[in-house]
Amino acid sequence: MHHEVEIRTLDTADVPYVLRLQETAYAANFLEDADSFAAKISASDETSFGAWHNSEMVGYLIAFPIEGHAGVTLNSSTMSSVRLHEAQAMYIHDLAVRPEWRGRAVADQLLAALTTVSAAHAISVCHVVSVQGSRGFWENRGFVVSADPPPNGYGPEAVLMLRR
Repeated sequence: MHHEVEIRTLDTADVPYVLRLQETAYAANFLEDADSFAAKISASDETSFGAWHNSEMVGYLIAFPIEGHAGVTLNSSTMSSVRLHEAQAMYIHDLAVRPEWRGRAVADQLLAALTTVSAAHAISVCHVVSVQGSRGFWENRGFVVSADPPPNGYGPEAVLMLRR
Protein backbone atom coordinates (compact mmCIF):
# COMPACT_ATOMS: atom_id res chain seq x y z
CA MET A 1 0.00 0.00 0.00
CA HIS A 2 2.79 2.44 0.83
CA HIS A 3 4.40 1.96 -2.58
CA GLU A 4 1.48 3.58 -4.38
CA VAL A 5 2.75 7.12 -3.85
CA GLU A 6 6.03 8.98 -3.94
CA ILE A 7 6.56 11.58 -1.22
CA ARG A 8 8.79 14.52 -2.13
CA THR A 9 9.32 18.08 -0.98
CA LEU A 10 7.29 20.81 -2.62
CA ASP A 11 8.52 23.97 -4.27
CA THR A 12 6.64 26.94 -5.67
CA ALA A 13 6.35 25.26 -9.09
CA ASP A 14 3.94 22.80 -7.41
CA VAL A 15 1.46 25.52 -6.37
CA PRO A 16 -0.90 24.90 -9.35
CA TYR A 17 -1.20 21.23 -8.28
CA VAL A 18 -1.85 22.31 -4.68
CA LEU A 19 -4.58 24.72 -5.82
CA ARG A 20 -6.35 21.99 -7.83
CA LEU A 21 -6.20 19.48 -5.00
CA GLN A 22 -7.31 22.07 -2.45
CA GLU A 23 -10.60 22.48 -4.33
CA THR A 24 -11.38 18.77 -3.84
CA ALA A 25 -10.75 18.91 -0.09
CA TYR A 26 -12.18 22.16 1.25
CA ALA A 27 -15.33 24.23 1.31
CA ALA A 28 -15.13 27.50 -0.64
CA ASN A 29 -14.57 29.63 2.49
CA PHE A 30 -11.30 27.74 3.19
CA LEU A 31 -9.75 28.10 -0.27
CA GLU A 32 -6.46 29.99 -0.40
CA ASP A 33 -4.77 31.71 -3.32
CA ALA A 34 -1.50 30.97 -5.09
CA ASP A 35 0.45 33.73 -3.30
CA SER A 36 -0.55 32.34 0.09
CA PHE A 37 0.65 28.83 -0.78
CA ALA A 38 3.82 30.07 -2.46
CA ALA A 39 4.79 32.07 0.63
CA LYS A 40 4.21 29.11 2.94
CA ILE A 41 6.12 26.67 0.74
CA SER A 42 8.97 29.20 0.37
CA ALA A 43 9.19 29.64 4.14
CA SER A 44 11.07 26.34 4.43
CA ASP A 45 12.31 24.19 1.56
CA GLU A 46 12.41 21.01 3.70
CA THR A 47 9.02 20.92 5.44
CA SER A 48 6.27 20.84 2.80
CA PHE A 49 5.57 17.63 0.92
CA GLY A 50 3.51 16.31 -1.94
CA ALA A 51 2.28 12.76 -2.46
CA TRP A 52 2.38 11.79 -6.12
CA HIS A 53 0.92 8.84 -7.98
CA ASN A 54 2.38 8.78 -11.48
CA SER A 55 2.23 12.50 -12.37
CA GLU A 56 -0.85 13.30 -10.29
CA MET A 57 -0.67 14.98 -6.88
CA VAL A 58 -2.90 12.97 -4.56
CA GLY A 59 -2.02 14.72 -1.31
CA TYR A 60 0.04 17.50 0.20
CA LEU A 61 1.22 18.77 3.55
CA ILE A 62 2.37 22.36 3.95
CA ALA A 63 4.28 23.15 7.13
CA PHE A 64 6.97 25.51 8.31
CA PRO A 65 9.07 26.09 11.43
CA ILE A 66 7.92 28.69 13.97
CA GLU A 67 8.88 30.22 17.31
CA GLY A 68 6.42 29.79 20.14
CA HIS A 69 2.77 29.68 19.16
CA ALA A 70 2.84 31.76 15.98
CA GLY A 71 -0.11 30.86 13.79
CA VAL A 72 -1.05 32.11 10.36
CA THR A 73 -4.21 33.86 9.28
CA LEU A 74 -6.06 31.91 6.60
CA ASN A 75 -5.11 32.95 3.04
CA SER A 76 -2.25 35.13 4.23
CA SER A 77 1.14 35.35 2.60
CA THR A 78 2.61 36.97 5.72
CA MET A 79 3.90 34.73 8.47
CA SER A 80 6.58 34.62 11.15
CA SER A 81 8.56 31.61 10.04
CA VAL A 82 12.07 30.98 11.34
CA ARG A 83 14.96 28.85 10.14
CA LEU A 84 14.75 25.18 11.01
CA HIS A 85 17.68 25.31 13.41
CA GLU A 86 16.02 28.21 15.30
CA ALA A 87 12.52 26.73 15.49
CA GLN A 88 10.70 25.86 18.69
CA ALA A 89 7.82 24.17 16.86
CA MET A 90 6.47 23.12 13.49
CA TYR A 91 3.24 24.62 12.19
CA ILE A 92 1.20 22.38 9.89
CA HIS A 93 -0.74 24.86 7.84
CA ASP A 94 -2.52 22.44 5.56
CA LEU A 95 -2.88 18.72 4.93
CA ALA A 96 -5.15 17.54 2.14
CA VAL A 97 -5.69 14.25 0.33
CA ARG A 98 -7.83 13.70 -2.76
CA PRO A 99 -11.13 12.12 -1.66
CA GLU A 100 -10.56 8.93 -3.64
CA TRP A 101 -7.16 8.47 -1.97
CA ARG A 102 -8.36 8.85 1.63
CA GLY A 103 -7.97 5.77 3.79
CA ARG A 104 -4.83 4.69 1.92
CA ALA A 105 -2.26 6.04 4.42
CA VAL A 106 -1.32 9.04 2.25
CA ALA A 107 -1.82 11.52 5.11
CA ASP A 108 0.24 9.36 7.46
CA GLN A 109 3.07 9.11 4.93
CA LEU A 110 3.10 12.90 4.57
CA LEU A 111 3.10 13.34 8.36
CA ALA A 112 5.91 10.79 8.68
CA ALA A 113 8.04 12.82 6.24
CA LEU A 114 7.49 15.96 8.33
CA THR A 115 8.19 14.08 11.57
CA THR A 116 11.51 12.87 10.17
CA VAL A 117 12.62 16.40 9.29
CA SER A 118 11.37 17.79 12.61
CA ALA A 119 13.21 15.13 14.61
CA ALA A 120 16.42 15.77 12.68
CA HIS A 121 16.25 19.38 13.88
CA ALA A 122 15.17 18.52 17.45
CA ILE A 123 11.69 19.99 16.94
CA SER A 124 9.22 18.01 19.02
CA VAL A 125 6.21 20.35 19.18
CA CYS A 126 3.76 20.55 16.30
CA HIS A 127 0.76 22.90 15.90
CA VAL A 128 -2.24 22.55 13.57
CA VAL A 129 -5.64 24.22 13.21
CA SER A 130 -8.39 21.64 12.93
CA VAL A 131 -11.20 22.62 10.52
CA GLN A 132 -14.12 20.90 8.80
CA GLY A 133 -14.56 18.28 11.52
CA SER A 134 -10.97 17.00 11.38
CA ARG A 135 -10.39 17.08 15.15
CA GLY A 136 -10.74 13.27 15.48
CA PHE A 137 -8.22 12.73 12.67
CA TRP A 138 -5.66 14.85 14.52
CA GLU A 139 -6.46 13.31 17.92
CA ASN A 140 -5.82 9.87 16.42
CA ARG A 141 -2.33 11.13 15.55
CA GLY A 142 -1.47 12.36 19.04
CA PHE A 143 -2.70 15.96 18.90
CA VAL A 144 -4.60 17.56 21.79
CA VAL A 145 -6.72 20.71 21.90
CA SER A 146 -4.75 23.79 22.94
CA ALA A 147 -6.07 26.37 25.39
CA ASP A 148 -4.94 29.04 22.91
CA PRO A 149 -7.39 30.26 20.26
CA PRO A 150 -6.76 29.44 16.59
CA PRO A 151 -5.44 32.15 14.25
CA ASN A 152 -7.92 34.40 12.46
CA GLY A 153 -9.97 33.38 9.45
CA TYR A 154 -10.67 29.71 10.17
CA GLY A 155 -14.24 30.13 11.41
CA PRO A 156 -16.00 29.53 14.72
CA GLU A 157 -15.52 25.74 14.73
CA ALA A 158 -11.74 25.86 14.24
CA VAL A 159 -9.60 24.41 17.03
CA LEU A 160 -5.87 24.91 17.61
CA MET A 161 -4.23 21.57 18.41
CA LEU A 162 -0.74 20.60 19.60
CA ARG A 163 1.39 17.50 19.66
CA ARG A 164 4.47 17.31 21.88
